[in-house]
Parts: sequence; structure tokens; C-alpha cells
Amino acid sequence: HSTCPFITLLLSFAPSTCIFNCDAVLSAHAAVQHPLHARCGSASADQYIAVGFYGLAYRGLDVTLHAIERHCFQVLCSHGISFDVLVHTYFVLSAHASGSNDSHLVPLDPYAVVRLRPCVLEMEDQATVLDDIQRRIAAQGVHLQDLWRDGLRSVHSYLLALRSLSRLTAVMRTRSVGVGREYDAVLLLRADTLLTCDVDVPQLIPVLRSRAMHASGGLMSGLVCTPVWGTFGGVNDRLLLGTANATFHLIAHREVTANKLFARGTHPQNGEALLASVLASLRVERCRTSMVVQRVRPHADGKHTFDIPRLDTLAYLRDELTYIRGRLKKTAAGRNRKWWRTAGKQENGVTAHDVCDLAAEVASTWNHNHNVV
Repeated sequence: HSTCPFITLLLSFAPSTCIFNCDAVLSAHAAVQHPLHARCGSASADQYIAVGFYGLAYRGLDVTLHAIERHCFQVLCSHGISFDVLVHTYFVLSAHASGSNDSHLVPLDPYAVVRLRPCVLEMEDQATVLDDIQRRIAAQGVHLQDLWRDGLRSVHSYLLALRSLSRLTAVMRTRSVGVGREYDAVLLLRADTLLTCDVDVPQLIPVLRSRAMHASGGLMSGLVCTPVWGTFGGVNDRLLLGTANATFHLIAHREVTANKLFARGTHPQNGEALLASVLASLRVERCRTSMVVQRVRPHADGKHTFDIPRLDTLAYLRDELTYIRGRLKKTAAGRNRKWWRTAGKQENGVTAHDVCDLAAEVASTWNHNHNVV
């Protein structure tokens, strides 16, 4: 049986169509479907996964949606992988522009989230949730560290993101119970990141399914795959692919750990370091995914910039591959940013294919060296 989509925002609705038609995605001439034609997969399919979005899941969609559809949804459909799109997000009408002071706000359209056509959507008022988080922290006598020295703005965003992830996994659990089947894999993405390469779910889902029920070497059952990402513990915390059990356990433990570290005043300077630490403490088996994303940063003038230009991404990946093969004691991607300074001069004419091919080689080399696949 199938549960229809619902929104939690003081209202609910139930569209008549619950099963998403992949043929419409793959057809170049397919008519545009109504946003309420939800992306709900079939639990009876051979391969069935969850694709989740969290945080402000509508911010940047005008820039990133085409890449999400091309490099994620179309790839899954073309490989016969059935999927649900599940979203937890916050209702807010404006947000601070990247690199601006408090007077510069970017208008947001929270209703644009329906462009993802989620199977399940949970939306909460951000101000109410943040007020609840702050009251809980104050009741514990905790003084938050202003880690990024911007008047706690980034700290609040970070805590909201962790809570959004926890709510998203709760939504996934509810959906899974409702259809009577556990997801073969869970893919977590953000709407404000631009996918550069195809998701490698089709290549990794066999090993994910094999690890879901079996553990080895003292590790818990399951598998979590993250991109290779420099000296911040070797992970990127903006996307994640894993088995349902390991992913849900990781998200819950990460939020609890972050709150404890804030209480002690010992939280690390970045979320990636915390994610790497939690992965190690949970003894979750890890693998590498070849997915590559670029953070999209909106500005007050309506324009967007990307965290890492394509040239720098390629040079960075080459440095990582050299590191993985054991030719360097540590990566050049640290405080000195060697790869960042030299990339533009070395990589003229680089294409997205260049980046994706090298990302696949980086992931494959790491996984082979760690006996994952």
C-alpha cells in the first residue's frame, strides 16, 4: 500500500496520485507535471531508496534544480531505482546574504519547495523552532560559543540544520513503516548545492544492500559514504549516502554530540570535523562516493557565487588522489591552500567531465584501498 504526501504547516492535503512516473522524467518531450504529482516510489520495486532534502530546502533551487533533476532523479530513473523524495524544511521569508551584514537580506519563497515534488514534506516555522532551541539551551545553563564570530548567526543556522536532519530521518522512518519496507539506501542532499556529477547510487547500492544486515571487524552493521574532502576529517557534511540504519543512527548521535560539545565549550570549528569524529566513535564502516557538489551562495544583489570554482575542484581532487595513493604525508589542502592558489594556472579548459572522471577515480581508489568494494 502507499501513503500519500502530506505537508505539516497547519494544513494538510492528499493528492490523488502517489506513484511517481519515471518515464516522464526520462522523456525529453514530456509535459511539465503539476508540482503536486509527488515523487513517491514503489515499495514493491527491486531497489527502493529515499532522497532527502533538509534545511532551507527551497533556497537556491532556481540555480540548482536542473542539476538535481539531471544528475540525481534522471540517473535513478534510468537505472530502474524507485525513490521517494522527502523534505524537512523551515518557513522563513528572508535570510542573510552571504558575506553581508545584518542589513542585507535575500528574499525567499518557501512555497518553491513544491518544485521538488516531495512525497512527504514537513515544514515548521523557523523562528518558533529557533526560539525553542534557545530556551532549551538556556535551561541547561549553556553559553553558546560564537564559533564563526558573526553574532551566533552561523551557530543558530548550524543547530537548525542538525535539527532539520533529525526531523527528516523521523519522516523517513514514518514513511518506511507506512509502506512496510526499509529503504535500501538513504541519500541526503541540500537544495543550495549544485550537483556537478551524476550520483553514484547505482554503482554503490549493491554494496549498501549487502552491508545493511552484516557487520565485520567489530563495526556496526551498515555503511556510510561521504565525498573525499581534505583535512576536515576527510568528509564533506553537505551530502551523504548510506544504509538506512547506519544513517539514522549517525544523524541522531551527531546532534546529541554537538549539543554536548557546545555545553562543554569544546565544539570544533567546523561541522566536517564533528562528522568525522562521530563516524569514528560509532565504528560505522565508511566508503567514498564520487558525488561532487558546489555550495551556491546567494547575494543581496540577486547574483550567486560558488564556494569552489571548477578549476580548483579538479586540482583539489588530483591532490587527494596523490594523497590516497600514499605519495604525500598529508594533503596540500590545509591552511596554506596550495592547490587553491595554483589551480587556475594549471587547469585551463577544464570541463565537468574532467572533474567527474577524477572524482570517480578518487572514490574508487579509496574504496579499493579500504576493501569496501
